[in-house]
Amino acid sequence: MKKKYQYSVEIAGSCNFRCPSCPVGNMDNRQKAKGLMDFKLFKDIIDKISIEKPSDNTVVSVFDWGEPTLHPELPRFIEYINSKGLISRVSSNLNTNADLSRIIKAAPDQFKISLSGTQKETYETTHKNGNLYLLKSNINRLKYLKDKFSSKTEFIFGFHVYKNNLYRDFNELKDLAKELDFKFEPIVAKLMPIEKVMAYLLQKGIIGKEYLQGIKTTITSKDFELIKLLIFSPEADHKKWISFADSVRNSLTGFCKKRELKTSIAVDGSVPLCCGTFENQFKVSKNFLDETTENLHKKRLKNPFCKTCMELGLHLDLARSRVIDYSFSERPFSKSIRRIASELIGRPSS
Repeated sequence: MKKKYQYSVEIAGSCNFRCPSCPVGNMDNRQKAKGLMDFKLFKDIIDKISIEKPSDNTVVSVFDWGEPTLHPELPRFIEYINSKGLISRVSSNLNTNADLSRIIKAAPDQFKISLSGTQKETYETTHKNGNLYLLKSNINRLKYLKDKFSSKTEFIFGFHVYKNNLYRDFNELKDLAKELDFKFEPIVAKLMPIEKVMAYLLQKGIIGKEYLQGIKTTITSKDFELIKLLIFSPEADHKKWISFADSVRNSLTGFCKKRELKTSIAVDGSVPLCCGTFENQFKVSKNFLDETTENLHKKRLKNPFCKTCMELGLHLDLARSRVIDYSFSERPFSKSIRRIASELIGRPSS
């Protein structure tokens, strides 16, 4: 039995944002079921997970690419996950008028706030369509509700780090997290989905068309604008991958967390190849309820695109390095490292 396993059950098939790093914002060639998941379907999925769960530490996230607070019955979904002894997890951009009181009363185990800045210019560039003032208002509301209900929910700032928010925004949010008793989790932003990265590598002449296997995705001028903001470009990640010795690359292509430790379930109940793919062709089942966990895993293992992705190292998070990890830490010189990095990339440090 695995130590930990996660299911991402997408209860809302759409999002109110159009973030340039996310396929909802940078792709339009997917015919996706965009509605809201019916509670009966959700209940059947959770019942099946509770029976087949591959770990005693099984997490159910009520999102993948969509915004879960768009679903008016989110509290009911959280309560049902909890009733089955599973770990409930919510992530939100906090830019909706959802009933946060009902959501917190439902007691999710974890509530992550997705954001990329404390300044209007930075935040609303990378969290496209976002309103910084609504975000801040809802953050304060969460703190109020956390204290009012003596909530045991773990609240997290999921901070997407770009070149333009590495210093001032980073420091301000880190300080705010301490003040509110929220957890602060910075993560180096990446271009998603995997299809986009492969299209970029093709356009740069790094890989040939044979790798794409029918991918229709193309790179646009907006994608290049986003890539300029990334701390590490897809090209830089690829160069890091090929710099490894053959023996190292071979050892790293044998295991993928997205495949071995996670299953995504779309709003219509279908199962994508993994949480990193977006196009319809990368589905391994039309209905999660019709497949055993073992059979789904076998289909993913046999999928040729999965093999190609791993050969190119796209299944790994190569953006993180020792320097980045050090700068994100609580060590005394971390803030200085971020300030110097901010100045080197041409951004003001205050």
